[in-house]
Amino acid sequence: MADTDMPEGEEVTTQIWQAFQAMGPMLDRTLQLSPNAPPKRQRKGDSNREDHQKQGASDKIQLAQAVTLMAKLALQMDRDLQAMKREDTFILFFANKGKESSLQTLLQATEKWAQQFQETQKAHPRGTTMPLRQHLAQVLFNTLLSRIQQLGSATDGSEVMLAAQHNQVLLQDRTCPYLEWDHGKKTLVISNKRPLTLTRIQQICQDMLEALTEVQTVVKFHALPAGQKQEVSPWKLQVSLRLDNPWQLLTELSHSAIWLLMGTSLRPHSLQQSPLAVNLQKTLQLPTSRKGNGKGKKPGTVTPKKE
Repeated sequence: MADTDMPEGEEVTTQIWQAFQAMGPMLDRTLQLSPNAPPKRQRKGDSNREDHQKQGASDKIQLAQAVTLMAKLALQMDRDLQAMKREDTFILFFANKGKESSLQTLLQATEKWAQQFQETQKAHPRGTTMPLRQHLAQVLFNTLLSRIQQLGSATDGSEVMLAAQHNQVLLQDRTCPYLEWDHGKKTLVISNKRPLTLTRIQQICQDMLEALTEVQTVVKFHALPAGQKQEVSPWKLQVSLRLDNPWQLLTELSHSAIWLLMGTSLRPHSLQQSPLAVNLQKTLQLPTSRKGNGKGKKPGTVTPKKE
């Protein structure tokens, strides 16, 4: 049979092979052509049953390869997504109980916001109301600023000052330390990072409140699934990268002991993979990806060394 008499499907496959045979590894994942030899013409004497069995086996192999490739693609996309989150997202952990917990303050603020929203819509149907995410962020930093001012006005030896120093909110020189997790002691300990003064923390809160007057500052601010740790409620705070100031202010406040006044803690997003991605990787028994270069930093910034 002449080449021109070759069936149309085989002709297409052969020409594709001739054009891309040097890209064997890639073709295995896309065009799914064998890198060893061009396809041969089917003999007339082959049975249809054998063809059907081979086709079925080939389909299963191709399906398995496709599923593996889709899983790898999903894992890569998840890693890219986590890297993006490390540039603009922070996590707060609110204690669900305790008099210091500010979670109840956010719940009360939400009720007032909902009532105000309904009243505004009745009076001005086309009017706009501050988004809840922006309102809650303002309430959070207003409350923090108020408690810092109360602490700053306390005298040495007072009950408030002694309690703050006992709970590691303040050091003996009235500066506020950073905290880090001690894996050996299974508890938070004072970091070697240079502490912040109460004056500086007040300025950070005031600058943050000024930034929060812009509606685009807060992209997301909402609770996350708590999992089995019912005593803690994690919240996600995502800020716009179009504004440098909020990111810098939140970074400076991350891991600060001052958040103990609110019954919470603040840290940057640091996940390398989401829980779903970890489960997917385990299910398909794919190799674990190498970790990145740390918790992520804003482009163009340098993390100060520990003092």
